[in-house]
Amino acid sequence: MEKYNIKNNTIQKLTNNGKGILAADESINTMGRRLNLIQLENTYQNRTKWRTLISETNDLEKYISGIILCEETLRTHINGKPIINRFIDKDILVGIKVDLGLDQLSGTVNEKITKGLDDLRERCIEYYELGARFTKWRVVFDISETNPSEICIDHNLNSLARYAAISQDCGLIPIIEPEILMDGTHDIHKSNEVTREILTRTYSKLSKHKVKLEHSLLKPNMIRPGSRNNDLSEIPTKIIANNTIYALQNTVPFLVPGIMFLSGGMSEKFATIVLNDISKSELIKPWYISFSFGRALQQSALLEWKGINDNLAKKKLIEMCKNNCLALKGEFNL
Repeated sequence: MEKYNIKNNTIQKLTNNGKGILAADESINTMGRRLNLIQLENTYQNRTKWRTLISETNDLEKYISGIILCEETLRTHINGKPIINRFIDKDILVGIKVDLGLDQLSGTVNEKITKGLDDLRERCIEYYELGARFTKWRVVFDISETNPSEICIDHNLNSLARYAAISQDCGLIPIIEPEILMDGTHDIHKSNEVTREILTRTYSKLSKHKVKLEHSLLKPNMIRPGSRNNDLSEIPTKIIANNTIYALQNTVPFLVPGIMFLSGGMSEKFATIVLNDISKSELIKPWYISFSFGRALQQSALLEWKGINDNLAKKKLIEMCKNNCLALKGEFNL
């Protein structure tokens, strides 16, 4: 009963406050690519300096209700105290990415399977004790003439459902992230078709695994043409927003309390504009709509930082968070 109440409290905090989730869960390799942009070496010290900067940003709690960390950050101590205490003291809930990245899926054309199920229960028990209250697991599907294949869909959605069930057993709220990658030349109609199929089958798998939808969140992609499709620059963002809402209306049960969009490699401005259009749309949206952005919140701040400009980076991070909270109200203006 205690963990049931904690899960209810977690859902309430993440879905009823006009705030979003900051995804700061980059793996060591991904964080290395981020640091490389500002000519910093990918060391534990530099990664920790960036995470510490985020934790020290004043007023972050005005716009962010939860932060997703990687395991390295969850275990990091600053001056002998866990870094996560800084977020908890701001009333920001701590989540953790529990998948262990992607691996090649045999029998497919360059498709990926998400790793991490083998010891997931033991890790989730420990993460809960360390202070985490929600989790995230990402599976990816690309669109091509052969993909996504049936093998890829079935394997990844089974793992996604098992992850969600295990997380809930351990008192944690699972964020379900079945991402349709926007790389490719496909048009918006193909993106719509594949997204609908994946979401429909995701919730079928979750039902079979007895996952309580009211104690889960969805982190989906927005529906748009592939990044190498010539129509991308010509399609109005309102069309992307409405296609996204229609797809969700037809696939996501109303029991799901919140939809926290990923940015999927979109630019900061583009992701915020589409989020703004989704919020402004008069189409029925029975879920709490918000964001769970990573690069779309941090990229400009990192470029300002360069390892030395802490105050400029904090100012830019707050600006990006505030812009997206304005977008949640349909009030973001360029």
